[in-house]
Amino acid sequence: MTRSILGVDPGRSNGAAVLLTAHNEVAAWWTWCLMARKDGPVWRVSQGLTGDCDNVAAMWEVGDLISGQLIYDGMTNQPIAKLSLEGLFVPRLRRGKPVNPQSVIPLAEAAGELVGGLRMTPAHRPLATEWRSRQLGLRRGTSADAAEAAAVRMAPHAFTWPKDAGIEAAPTKAERGALAEAAYIARDGWVSLA
Repeated sequence: MTRSILGVDPGRSNGAAVLLTAHNEVAAWWTWCLMARKDGPVWRVSQGLTGDCDNVAAMWEVGDLISGQLIYDGMTNQPIAKLSLEGLFVPRLRRGKPVNPQSVIPLAEAAGELVGGLRMTPAHRPLATEWRSRQLGLRRGTSADAAEAAAVRMAPHAFTWPKDAGIEAAPTKAERGALAEAAYIARDGWVSLA
């Protein structure tokens, strides 16, 4: 029996994961942000309930940190949560020009590494246009920035956040946006998987 849904906005430069119960209660959340360093990029991972921050060198380690904090079934050794992961957006041809693979491949690789670290198979893969329409009531043509702003504005009232660890506790504006979107991706998973 599913007790929670892990909603993930799998951004490479910043992203978030929200563990959501059936009653729209946020049980835990994580955000990550890519930071440039002299010795190579690192991701700063923030855990919402504890305020802890860790630096990791690869996206699979972000997933591994989150996975280590999930609850597992003792019989199957599988997480009791199901994974709702935003599907990858691949732009259409524009005026006959092909899609630049350099804009899509890094995000696909990062999402794959993240899921590998989580050790979970996605049960739900909504595209952004789908979950935004169902959860936020937005039209398909709404820009990503406008959709993120709507999610940030609505999320504090749509979900029960942990005391002193609400959406405003995310370290940056970009991470707050990813966090709000991850919460709605999780809720879309509840609706679709019920």
